[in-house]
Amino acid sequence: MAVHIQNAHENRKVEDIAQEMVGKRTFIGWPFLQEGLVTAVSDSLFKYEKLVLVPGTLAKVVSNPHSHQSLSHWKGKAEQIETLYLKRCGVITGACWYFMDVRSLHIRAGLKRLESGALVKDYEGPEKELEQAVQMVISEVASQDPRFIEKDAPPLSEEFPDGTNIFFLGEHTYGVAAQVSSTTDSALSVVLANNKFKIIVDNRISLHYLPSLKAASTIGMSPRALSKITSSFMVPSDHQKNNLGLSIKFEAKGLKVIDYSWKAGRYWEFSEKAVDLIPEYKVAVGFARQFLDLISRMIDMACATDIFDFHADAGVKEVKSWFKSKGVRDLEPVSLFSDSLAKSTVKEIEQAADDINKNRSKAGIKKAIVKNIPRHAVLKPSHAIYQLQNQRFALGDRVTMAQDSGGVPLSAKGVVVGLNTKSMDVVWDVPFMSGTTLGDK
Repeated sequence: MAVHIQNAHENRKVEDIAQEMVGKRTFIGWPFLQEGLVTAVSDSLFKYEKLVLVPGTLAKVVSNPHSHQSLSHWKGKAEQIETLYLKRCGVITGACWYFMDVRSLHIRAGLKRLESGALVKDYEGPEKELEQAVQMVISEVASQDPRFIEKDAPPLSEEFPDGTNIFFLGEHTYGVAAQVSSTTDSALSVVLANNKFKIIVDNRISLHYLPSLKAASTIGMSPRALSKITSSFMVPSDHQKNNLGLSIKFEAKGLKVIDYSWKAGRYWEFSEKAVDLIPEYKVAVGFARQFLDLISRMIDMACATDIFDFHADAGVKEVKSWFKSKGVRDLEPVSLFSDSLAKSTVKEIEQAADDINKNRSKAGIKKAIVKNIPRHAVLKPSHAIYQLQNQRFALGDRVTMAQDSGGVPLSAKGVVVGLNTKSMDVVWDVPFMSGTTLGDK
């Protein structure tokens, strides 16, 4: 069985379709519908958009010819849509004469909250526009998704009843937990709880990194030898392979070690801590200049006897003991694309948080009443998903959990200790059931 699609726009002019549909909402992705905003309509030769040509007048449909590259893309896209529906869904769409450029609702929330308190639809940017055949889009549906219905701003007394827990977004006490005490038609009065909590500042010593070539010259070895000993350097001894390398960089795995190495483009760089550690390592291993030359030239794995002569097994054990005394094997590798604080710095942050919690008392908490606050100067926890979508964080930032759902308690405070591609690590002031140790940091 195959489903035939009847094209309701088959005998219409493309200009009329553009005049009717551009700037209006539609539903795409049939049979799994998703709401979107039509930004343009196109045929095989032109793209039709609505533009305001004279300020103060209504927008008019304007046609722009496709570029040479877009012509071939348009034809290929038409064939792709017809083939996809036929082979995957058993749907005969008919010829695709016209396309609609559609921006779907934002993937995260779908709505954004204005300063007035109104909720309006939030569509993706122009870089994420989708091309859809006109016969496969639907203008109206019988039942709308209640999650994406636009709403006017409710009265303040309805949205912020007395006693509502909020966060104050004023200049001097930004992010402080507060409670609504009263409302008027246009403003709020809130009670601020201020315990004089000082922001924990990252006092790490700024490290200077040297390019690998300069680091090798400073230490007195070839760049290849430096590359070998700073990665995993396997040496057979006592019928097993032993890693005698410092393991502060991992090229294949794309990992670095915090405060010791990082990669700038194609080349590795080493910190002063790493440069100071390597001479001690050379003494512990007993490297001679001729052995460094051997490392620079070798392709296969070195033997323990090449390093320690006749006392190879004892020498390997001595190097392992030195690794343990220096904590080399406790160094933490992280992704090249992440940034993180060292374990020692995280311990200092934990200690500072413990001291604050130990000295905290109800008597030390002072309350302040602030009146005539506009709606946009406070944050209700249920509004966090709309208002906090484009934040940027840095290591050492003091943060507050503003959402009343999830594993972290509302109003819990913490410090950012790690930044990853799509997430971040936070050390919170108080423990809770769903927390982790961040890999024993």
